[in-house]
Amino acid sequence: MALTLLLLALAISLEPFPLLGFILLLVSEGGRKKAIAFLAGWMATLIVVIGSVALISGGNPVERNSAPSTAALVVKLVLGIFLVGWGIRAFTLRKRPAKQPSWMKTIDKIHGLTAVGLAVLVQPWALVAAGAAVVLSGNLKTPGQCVVLVLFVLMASAPFLAMIAYTVFLPDRATKSLANLRQWIDSHRVFIQFVVCVLIGLWLVVNSSLSLA
Repeated sequence: MALTLLLLALAISLEPFPLLGFILLLVSEGGRKKAIAFLAGWMATLIVVIGSVALISGGNPVERNSAPSTAALVVKLVLGIFLVGWGIRAFTLRKRPAKQPSWMKTIDKIHGLTAVGLAVLVQPWALVAAGAAVVLSGNLKTPGQCVVLVLFVLMASAPFLAMIAYTVFLPDRATKSLANLRQWIDSHRVFIQFVVCVLIGLWLVVNSSLSLA
C-alpha cells in the first residue's frame, strides 16, 4: 500500500492546473490569505476522503479474493486505464490552442470560502479516487500505515506549503520566481500531465492486474 499511495501523492502534487490556480491566487491582492484558505480546503478534502474510507473499512484490510477486494482492484484498474488514456489524449491534442479555465479569469475576485471551494473543484479526482481504493485494501491499524496516510496528505500538499513559506521568508524574490514558475508550468503542462498520468496509470494497471491474476 505504502509505495502506491506515496506515488499517487507525488502525482497529485505535480498536477498542473491546481498549481497554476494556486500561484494565481498567491500573487493576487491579499493572496497569502486566499492561498492559505485554498490549502486548508485542499488538505481537508484529502483528509475527508481518506478518513471516510478508513472509517468504512474499520482500518482492516479487505480479505483477499473477497468481493470488496476484487471491487477495489477493479476500480484501480479502471482508473489506471483512464489515466493512461487521459494522458495520451492530452498529448495528442497538445497542438490545439489551450483554453483557459473560466475560474482562472475571475481569480482576483476569489475570497475566503470561494478559495476553499476552488481547492475542492481542482482536485485531480481520478488520482484521489485511486488513493481511496488503495487505502481500502490497507491495514490501517499499524503505526507505519497511519504514518503513510499522514505523508500522503503532506506530500500531495507539499508544493502549496513550500510556496506559502517562500512568500513568508523571501517575499521580495517570491513574486518574480512564482511568475516564472507559473510560466514554466503553463508551457510544459501538457507534457507534465502526459508523463504523470501515463506512468501512474500504468503502475495502477500492472499492480491491479497482478493482484487480480
